[in-house]
Amino acid sequence: TRAGKAGKPLSPTGRLLNSSGYILLNISKLPDDDKNLAAQMIGGYKNHILEHRLVMAKKIGRPLKPHERVHHLNGKKSDNKPENLMLTDAIAHNHIETRVYNELSKRIHLLEEENNSMKIRLKNCNNL
Repeated sequence: TRAGKAGKPLSPTGRLLNSSGYILLNISKLPDDDKNLAAQMIGGYKNHILEHRLVMAKKIGRPLKPHERVHHLNGKKSDNKPENLMLTDAIAHNHIETRVYNELSKRIHLLEEENNSMKIRLKNCNNL
């Protein structure tokens, strides 16, 4: 997935929230060790790196390969704590995203049914 363009500044330290909800880091403002690691993984940005990719690279002790994906376990794209990130590949990541989408769709359907049922019950109570 494409991360989107750099956008809304989060702090003077060079953190930006892009239009897709991911955090970008300004490479020039990183500590030297992080700059070196980030330089090995530059993707579609010249001056920025996706924070979750840098966090995962630091967690596993090596640069990420281009085909590797980082999944946010809680679904929050800006929650880049190491314990919230899982390394996967594009195919596995698509399966995860599909499974999550399907589960959310089922939950939405159940909530809509429950909501309709409650509306009917409320209407019946008001008619008494």
